[in-house]
Amino acid sequence: CWPASATMSSPSFVVCVDESVDQGFGPASPPWFVLSGVVALQGRVSELNNVLRSVKASIGWPAKKPLHFKGVKQDRRECVISSLCCDRGLYRAIAIMVYKPCLAQVERLARENRLYFYYTRYLLERASWLCRDSREAREKRHGDGTAKIVFSCMNEISRARFSEYLCKLQHSETEIDWSVFSPVRVEALTAGRHAGLQIADTVAGAFYCADHHCIKHKTDRWARMLRPMMYRSKRGKFRGYGVKFCPPGVDNESAHGMIAPWAPRIYPE
Repeated sequence: CWPASATMSSPSFVVCVDESVDQGFGPASPPWFVLSGVVALQGRVSELNNVLRSVKASIGWPAKKPLHFKGVKQDRRECVISSLCCDRGLYRAIAIMVYKPCLAQVERLARENRLYFYYTRYLLERASWLCRDSREAREKRHGDGTAKIVFSCMNEISRARFSEYLCKLQHSETEIDWSVFSPVRVEALTAGRHAGLQIADTVAGAFYCADHHCIKHKTDRWARMLRPMMYRSKRGKFRGYGVKFCPPGVDNESAHGMIAPWAPRIYPE
């Protein structure tokens, strides 16, 4: 799918992809599916490790245990989010919010992780714009301007399948900037093997909590605290960039307070 030259030098960026909540459509399934991405310079991954190590120590989380936001006690979550926002230039985050009750073709999306793959496309689009429009893409101080994709290991989703999916996307109509990605720069890791995956898990969990199906866990505070770290356009827009609602129409419903009423207050545009 890609020319061999794409593998000759080191990538500038790493894009870590994770999700919150299951992909099911049954009566007991939560209404939201949240995909998240964390984009950082490959040369600053050690700093991500240091931040994560500090976060774990501050909440008494075992150092070698992967950080999962769902498992963090309510009274310690603010400490986690606050610590992850200390260095505002360390990474940028993206949240794809999928409201399942508004999806068409549910039977097709319910099979073989198709929901995950379909909406990963939207995440990769935005990650590619972020990398393409960055200073690093122009100056190439840390690599060749491309990005490596690291996704969290899931049942039935292998590195080979993810790479195959990228190849299919390249021949489909998308807004991905293909100068950024290559199928040979894809890695499947357990969360504990990359700090970026654990931060992406926290972002996904934080945004899910903004519309949590259980009222006692529902709060938009974490999504509001993450605002400085979310990707925004050159004109400062969050919506459609760092925060994307799907499917079409959900964004308008949110703007009128009918779905995700917190979003217009925290991410008005």
